[in-house]
Amino acid sequence: MFSCQMSVGDVDGADVTTIEGLSPDGTHPLQKARVAEQVPQCGYCQSGHIMRAAALLSDNPNPTRDEIKEEMSQNLCRCGTYNRIFKAVERAASQA
Repeated sequence: MFSCQMSVGDVDGADVTTIEGLSPDGTHPLQKARVAEQVPQCGYCQSGHIMRAAALLSDNPNPTRDEIKEEMSQNLCRCGTYNRIFKAVERAASQA
């Protein structure tokens, strides 16, 4: 479920990680991989894509390209950088 569709009460008592919680200094493998693959453009999708990728890699540390595409295509990227997004997830997975 997307965070914009969830009320705070729905996560009462649960551990919630935000994008800031991945790495306070921007050194999380996903953050570094997105920079290396030149993914950032307007910023509209960044936090959603990074958190979705973090959840994917937590559940599946070595996803296939098709699994990455299926998961990451659920979040809209207005700039259309999907191929770079997929490459960044693959890069982060290989660095874990």
